[in-house]
Amino acid sequence: MKFDLPTLLGMAAQTLRNPRETAEMILSLGVPRAALLPALSLVIILTILFAQVNELLVPALPDVQFVVSPIVLGFLQLASLLITVAAIYAIGRACGGTGRVDEVLLLMIWLQFILLCLQVIQTVLLLVSTQMASLVAIVSVVLFLFLLTHFVAVVHGFQSLGKVFFNILASAIGLALGLSIILAFLGVSIPVV
Repeated sequence: MKFDLPTLLGMAAQTLRNPRETAEMILSLGVPRAALLPALSLVIILTILFAQVNELLVPALPDVQFVVSPIVLGFLQLASLLITVAAIYAIGRACGGTGRVDEVLLLMIWLQFILLCLQVIQTVLLLVSTQMASLVAIVSVVLFLFLLTHFVAVVHGFQSLGKVFFNILASAIGLALGLSIILAFLGVSIPVV
């Protein structure tokens, strides 16, 4: 299988139509473990690049003082993706799932690519209408949860999408609360924007 841009975009469209089938197909490609880190790095770099373009098109409000450099943003994105992969793997296995870490990472890279495609659309729409771009951002969040639910179900062999979705929400809330407690103990405050 070729991994050129038209093929990847075709697979992205197929993912939206049939996420379960596409996830199974991606897992069956036999992507070597050595290719995962470069793919993850590429997706993160492209995501940050388009975030910077978006920032140039629609600068932050003048009273917002919280600015993150692209390098820090890259490390934060990498850390959040790795934490997500670890959580999906550990929680899924604890619930009887059969997925492996490299399978979870591969599907999270693919999910990030789908979100990157939506980010490109959002960037183009920023030139036309900020309201339409905002709508794409909302659709991206909904689509993220939809695809994540299907991908977790496929990688771990779960049948009930409802249970998977509930566990994703419960886990996200639990991780957010745990992280906020740890940060509070460390004396770190999150700036309010």
